[in-house]
Amino acid sequence: MTAKGKSASASRTRRTAPKSNKKPTPTTKSTADKRAASKLAAIEQRCAAAPREVAPRLELAAALLKTGAVERAIDLLREGIAAEPAEARFHNLLATTYLLQGKGDEAIRELEQSAVHGGPSAENTRLRAAFLLDHRVNRPAEARAALESLYVKGDAADEAGLCLLLRAELATGDKAAGFATARRLLLAGTTDVNALVVVAQAALHEGKAAALIELIGTLPKPTQNHPAIAALLWSAHAQLGDQKSATLYEGLARRGVPSVFSSASHLRRFVNEITGGAHHG
Repeated sequence: MTAKGKSASASRTRRTAPKSNKKPTPTTKSTADKRAASKLAAIEQRCAAAPREVAPRLELAAALLKTGAVERAIDLLREGIAAEPAEARFHNLLATTYLLQGKGDEAIRELEQSAVHGGPSAENTRLRAAFLLDHRVNRPAEARAALESLYVKGDAADEAGLCLLLRAELATGDKAAGFATARRLLLAGTTDVNALVVVAQAALHEGKAAALIELIGTLPKPTQNHPAIAALLWSAHAQLGDQKSATLYEGLARRGVPSVFSSASHLRRFVNEITGGAHHG
């Protein structure tokens, strides 16, 4: 056989050589799993060394949830509640776990138990209201009633609580109350998008587009660039007849489809809603 023939035969041999059965080296994922297991073991040791301490038990429950050991985490939290029924952190984490499982009613009951054993608190009320407003529970009237006991009298209130109250008022269809709460939030310096939308709706209905543009101009740039805020500016400039600016903000608003708005028609409904159907541009 010529040298050329030998070379061709060797080439064919290389191409038809059987695949190696050698096992691949451990992947990055398996290494990460080993680190996670080692971390979990360390937390378990701390928990075993101080069985009556709250922090290690909470840390272990959270770590178990991350690994998918949900039932074991729930058992651990229930044991903690049996030992320390007034410890709100056990109740709160267990309630959050139930909510993530889609067990909204059980989550609410757990928070109510926390209030029974630990006494009512603004933090518990806010958390229970947030759960009631969650789409998996969807009981906005109850959330509103709970929050009004804290905020409706005009007492000093935190932004998070007022934002929840605003959501509850809008969810129950009370736009007048929502506007009052939104204005209160704005006076406190909020950049909450829901509050801005409610105030903008009232401003555009009253023909105060210029004032609305001025107000939004005082907000931080990230807030101004939010697609919902861009849609407000689109409507405001259109109301003033500034088509060039309206087109600019229309483009910014449309960039939010579908990340903020589910579709272009959803965006159009949003614009019509905040302007009372007056904007058809």
